[in-house]
Amino acid sequence: EEGLRERGWLGEDGALTAAGAALHADVEARTDAVAEQPWTALGADAAARLADLLEPLAKAVLHTGLVPAGNPVGLTGALWASSPAAATADGDTTGA
Repeated sequence: EEGLRERGWLGEDGALTAAGAALHADVEARTDAVAEQPWTALGADAAARLADLLEPLAKAVLHTGLVPAGNPVGLTGALWASSPAAATADGDTTGA
C-alpha cells in the first residue's frame, strides 16, 4: 500500500485518490478495449455464434459459485443475474 500512496493513488485513509480513480478508469478502459478485439475481429455474426456456444460453459462455471461476488470477469445480463454469486452480491444468501 505504501507504494500506492507514494504514487498518489491511495490516500492515507486507504481510499483511492482522484489520481488513483483516474488510473483505475484508464486501466479498465484499456482492458475492455483489448478484450473486445477478438470479438470484433470475428464479426457480428461469428461473435454472436461464439457467445451462444460459450453460454453453457459460462453457466456451468457461474453456477459452481466459484466466481466471486463483484464479478471480476465482466459477465453481465441475465446469465450473471442467474448465478449464485450475483444473488449473494444482491444480499440473497440462498443462491437462488
